[in-house]
Amino acid sequence: CLGDSFDIHAGGIDLQGNAGADTSLQFVNSTGAMIGLQDVTTTGAQDYTGATTFNGTYTTAGVAFTVTGTTTLAANATVDTTNAGGAPLGADITFTDVIDGASMFTLTGGTTGDVDVQDNVGETTPPTGLTINGDNIDVQDITTTGDLILRPNATLAADGLPRGLVTLNSTINTNGGAVTLGPAGG
Repeated sequence: CLGDSFDIHAGGIDLQGNAGADTSLQFVNSTGAMIGLQDVTTTGAQDYTGATTFNGTYTTAGVAFTVTGTTTLAANATVDTTNAGGAPLGADITFTDVIDGASMFTLTGGTTGDVDVQDNVGETTPPTGLTINGDNIDVQDITTTGDLILRPNATLAADGLPRGLVTLNSTINTNGGAVTLGPAGG
């Protein structure tokens, strides 16, 4: 365990072990030219600024998760702001730049957490699959070599209309994989 929180700003950050595995960290705020991560578990926000490489599962307890910079999937990776269902409302997940890497990628924002992918997925190296669960889902170009699953929140708002929306801002190419658009949990 790294203590109660992890707030570091350096040229390069390479976290070799699992942060918050025994006791969740309060938050992680990392800024570096290159950031390498294993599993990270927090009760608060996780914010990464720089070229970030994912190698595991990143969990918050109903608090936002943000990557400002490119993301590389070095292994199958999951971002979950619901604390594995312990905080089902979840929180927003935001990626501001390209996401690349030949691995599976799952984003779970919960019933009120929006998932906002502001740049392309699979621009150079497509993921082998992509699953996004959240209240509203906003994505750009997506290229995968396998299945794409987009599941917005299907609960009804006070006006009786479904809450969750999927906004596709460009093209989707799964190279023969299935595309599923349906309610979360479906």
